[in-house]
Order: sequence, then structure tokens, then C-alpha cells
Amino acid sequence: MSEDNTAEFARQVVTEIVCHQITEDRPPEVRQHLERLIKEGYLPEEAICLIESALSREMSNCLGTEKRFEVQSYLAALAVLPAFPDH
Repeated sequence: MSEDNTAEFARQVVTEIVCHQITEDRPPEVRQHLERLIKEGYLPEEAICLIESALSREMSNCLGTEKRFEVQSYLAALAVLPAFPDH
């Protein structure tokens, strides 16, 4: 698989994860922050992209390390969207 195909596949997986989180309401904070972003004036697609970015950042922090995915860190990142915390 080429780098372009790998990146596209990764984006698709992240999109599926976020859509599943919203649909299943697990964790419920994902849907809550989606609704908050929409109320703040973002289009649903834009809000989902922001959430996907937060998830991608948290997942990237785990790649190539022994670090486990930290849900609390992900939820903290969602709470400050559209900004991103430094780490």
C-alpha cells in the first residue's frame, strides 16, 4: 500500500470510529461536543472533522510508543475544540 493509500485508509478508519462514537453515544461526550460545535456555528461536517482531528492527535501520540490511548486526554481535547491543547 502506498503512503497516499495508507493515509486515506487511516482517515477512513478515523471517520468510521468517530461516526460510530456518535451513533452509539459512546463516549457521550463526543456527541455533546459535536452538538456544541454546531451551536457555535460550525457545519456538522466541519464539527466532525474537528473531532476527527482530536482523535487522530490522540492516536498519533500512541504510535511507536508503549503509551496506551488515554480516553481522558481525548475528552480533554474535545472540550477545547476548535482549539487544540499543546502536548
